[in-house]
Amino acid sequence: MTDERDKEQEERREKMSNIMEENPVSYISLSASSAVVPVKNSQLDDIFFDGFYRKHKTLTLAVIIFFWYFFSSLSNNINKSILKEFPYPLSLTVTQFLFNFLYSFVFAYASRATTIDKTQARLVLPLSLGHIFAHFLTHVSLANISVSFTHTIKASSPIFSVILSVIFLQEVVTPAVVLSLVPIIFGVSISSLTELKRPL
Repeated sequence: MTDERDKEQEERREKMSNIMEENPVSYISLSASSAVVPVKNSQLDDIFFDGFYRKHKTLTLAVIIFFWYFFSSLSNNINKSILKEFPYPLSLTVTQFLFNFLYSFVFAYASRATTIDKTQARLVLPLSLGHIFAHFLTHVSLANISVSFTHTIKASSPIFSVILSVIFLQEVVTPAVVLSLVPIIFGVSISSLTELKRPL
């Protein structure tokens, strides 16, 4: 089992190194999304991925999306309640990420997840700091305005995603993508104008 895990780690590092040489930006993105990859548990993977997931992909994705929205909304409302009694966004952010780190460390150790090397850690670090800063700004927003207004503003994130992908990934934006952003811009603008007239 140990030899297989070492072989998987070595193959993964070699693949990541090849990606880094060909496209450093893609390497950073891939590193951020797969910093810790659990070693395959054959029995659980066979049951879920080869069984239920392959037969019910649409249902599985729908359930995952539902729970993502549910827990995201629950989290933001809880954070709003906390910030009403404890109006310190930075302290809340640091505390939450400290617990995230501890839980992730315990989970990675318990599941015998693979580790990342120093090069990957150095590239992932700026993304991690950016992620923490984004959560801090979200908490600042929740401390000052309503939850609904915060999510209205966050709905404009696809616009910035497209802009940044053009700048850093040199992606070509098709007319269809540009047109898909128009309703977002229009909707966020209208919602923001009407929301500012209400008490927060």
